[in-house]
Amino acid sequence: MIGCVHTAGSRVRAQGRLVAVPGCDHGAAALLHLLIAVVGAVPEVARVIGLAPIQAEAVPLILLVVLGHGLVWRFTAGEGCPAGDA
Repeated sequence: MIGCVHTAGSRVRAQGRLVAVPGCDHGAAALLHLLIAVVGAVPEVARVIGLAPIQAEAVPLILLVVLGHGLVWRFTAGEGCPAGDA
């Protein structure tokens, strides 16, 4: 739940003012957190698609880790580092 709230309300401080972080990656992370929360609250939902609740939780968690690796890569080797460091 904390991850979902943090992702949905993500802000970055830029030149002394708060700016919303754009991008579909944050939207995807928020959606994955919401899916994890729903399956955690109502595990029977997983049976609708033929999965055990633990499997239904594992898939979005794995996707969240993959998304996190992509974000880290982008910020360390791309947009997040100074122009001369990339």
